[in-house]
Amino acid sequence: MAATTNTHEMKKKEMMIGLGLRTQHSYSIMRAVTVKDKNGKLTNLVKLRNLWSNFEWVGKWGDSSDAWTEELKQELGLVVAEDGIFWMEFEEMKYYFETIQICKYKDGNRYSFTQLHQGLRNYTLTRF
Repeated sequence: MAATTNTHEMKKKEMMIGLGLRTQHSYSIMRAVTVKDKNGKLTNLVKLRNLWSNFEWVGKWGDSSDAWTEELKQELGLVVAEDGIFWMEFEEMKYYFETIQICKYKDGNRYSFTQLHQGLRNYTLTRF
């Protein structure tokens, strides 16, 4: 699974760069979880990896964010390092990432695809 940033809006590009994201770039989706934040509110988090192993999200739930509790750090195995791996809320991910690709591979199968048009965004559905 992967997610791609691909905005053409200059203001949004500048905001993304300031938050540690790269534009027109793909990130691996490593994990998705629902956790309780400091206030007991259920929050959907996504763990992403920049394939260049640098440039990390510095917004809420980034490595140094005060959103983390010690318990959540241990539960999710948070490693604070400039390794390109970071967590972010799913709602923010949907705002900054234009596409999500999901590919399922099975030996011996051939693939087909269908292009779906959804408003301003294009999605490709790959079936196996």
